[in-house]
Amino acid sequence: MAFNTLEYLSQGKIDFLFSSTLYDRMSLIELIRRVDNKNDIINGFLSKLIDIDPSFCFKVIYDNDSYEEDTKKLLAKGEVFNDEMLLNLLANSSWGVDYFYEHISEIEATLKEETYHEIFVMLFKDYKKFSKLLAYYRAHPNTHIRFLFMEYILENHEDLFEVIYPDLMLYLTSITYRENEQLTLFPDLMPNEDISHLAYLILNSKYKDKYFNKLKEFILANYPENDLAKELIMPVRVEDSPYSYHYAKNEIGINEFSKDSDRLFLTSSTEKFFIMKKYPDLISTEILEHYRACYSRFREEDSRILDLVNATRLGSKLLELVDKYLAVSTQATWRYIASGSTGVVYQVGDFVLKMFRTKWSYEDVICPDLFLIVKNYEQIYIRDKKGIVDCGIEVQPYLQRDAKKVPAKYLGHFVHDLEALGYRYTDTLMGGPCGDNCRLLDSYLDADCADPESLPEWFKEMPLVLVDRDRIYRKDALFIRQLSSGY
Repeated sequence: MAFNTLEYLSQGKIDFLFSSTLYDRMSLIELIRRVDNKNDIINGFLSKLIDIDPSFCFKVIYDNDSYEEDTKKLLAKGEVFNDEMLLNLLANSSWGVDYFYEHISEIEATLKEETYHEIFVMLFKDYKKFSKLLAYYRAHPNTHIRFLFMEYILENHEDLFEVIYPDLMLYLTSITYRENEQLTLFPDLMPNEDISHLAYLILNSKYKDKYFNKLKEFILANYPENDLAKELIMPVRVEDSPYSYHYAKNEIGINEFSKDSDRLFLTSSTEKFFIMKKYPDLISTEILEHYRACYSRFREEDSRILDLVNATRLGSKLLELVDKYLAVSTQATWRYIASGSTGVVYQVGDFVLKMFRTKWSYEDVICPDLFLIVKNYEQIYIRDKKGIVDCGIEVQPYLQRDAKKVPAKYLGHFVHDLEALGYRYTDTLMGGPCGDNCRLLDSYLDADCADPESLPEWFKEMPLVLVDRDRIYRKDALFIRQLSSGY
């Protein structure tokens, strides 16, 4: 813009704003907020623009005490703070703390987790100004946020920790100790990951002797599967400089683990397999041999996927499923069957056990239940924030008959009926690069169907089913959520 925008605004000239680009508008907002005579400029345009372009005005005035009432009116009409604006409000205004406290539930509903660190930094810079918020976060009703507060204090203001928490053990559940709080017999526990890491932080603090053993016993009593062993035995990150780091052996943690290794091992939710390989001498022979016997069923080549299964908290479930389905089988067969692009398959008695590193599909429903698809007796998927499967386990019936000699017409019937049911398949049914994806049921009566007698005649003759429950999509879907080949 060739003209002086600030001078125009101070004179109440606002028409140029309506043809400005978004970039120009944002730059102008920051320019107004920085100049020394910003109030003179704001007074020139605010009354003319506040009803026409409330968002522009709000972004200019929101943390300026001179415009508190205007800001509150705009908030009442629907303007909202983003995280950066909220931090500015707390830092720059005289009324922001009270507003934050009065609206804390709705504000925190959209607050990014990393913003809490910035809030905590601010609280400890001015105890008096933020005393109300300090008291609130000390016993925040959300135990994860309460943990973040504890973590920040231990890492940045360790000497103040016991001033704020004279008895840490009282603050490990959702009880807040606030006036008129409705108490419950079953308060929420702090998340496992949080309390396990809190114990690790305490172990490495000046409060070790007072609290670590109490925390350990609390965890072992209330979290049948927990991350305390992981916190104690995994290597620790050591910062060499602001730009580099390395991992070192966790000497303090391993020493503490060795004092109670059997209980910590048995309750470990993620690292049993790692501990068995790395620290077998710390585990009693009887326990070690039991778990070795369980894992020795699997091939050495599958140790990486077993590591993944354990790391995603499915290790105990895996062993439970093996025992469960062997117990109800008519045969005791255990054998490796095949590996595919995303997982590995074993025969477990009358069933097959599949372990996955991922699934190609990350639809909300990865595979529908249809008579054309083998039934899943167990289906456990661990997904990331995008819905992509990070690890999974399935259990299906073991189908003895392959489909290699099935006439092509039956494959045609399969595709036709799949489409008639509203779905399509994006992989090969037979003879694909990773093998065959179809097999035959012993009988059509075993199909995943409430009324097998209603099934098509071709299926009764040749009960062909898909055994790879993946890459099945609604045929009318405009977009499908499927990984690319380079996942």
